[in-house]
Amino acid sequence: MKKIIRTCPMCYKTGHILLTDAEFSAYMKHYFHEDLIQNCLPDMDPAVREFIRLPNDGYCHDCMELLFGRTSDRIREGAESSLDKYGISDNEVETLEDLANLENEAQTLLDSLADKENVNVSYGLFNSEEAGLNIVGRSENFVAYRH
Repeated sequence: MKKIIRTCPMCYKTGHILLTDAEFSAYMKHYFHEDLIQNCLPDMDPAVREFIRLPNDGYCHDCMELLFGRTSDRIREGAESSLDKYGISDNEVETLEDLANLENEAQTLLDSLADKENVNVSYGLFNSEEAGLNIVGRSENFVAYRH
């Protein structure tokens, strides 16, 4: 997985999208001006192509909706992705489906807690005694804790 980060030219929010290795390889042909983006990535959602095409930065999710009346769920706002938020590196996620499953698992864990105040969710299970943290929940891949 490769992350492409763009700054919206309208509202200046930072956004990103994750591309598979095959998508990134095709994108690089466009990047080096070998072909038009619609020829390099013909099966990609046009909103996503608009977000990553050169020479301009892509419009964020909200501005794209405002300008074009549509957007794509693949466009994520914020320089920090959910991967970063949970301590997962890009190379630990092989597909967009894997990413969605991990995001859902982390959110389900958080939603299951009665008291969500001051709770962090982190990828990986670790020993609470070693970390000095108050573990308040666990799932297959995540742990919820309070400092």
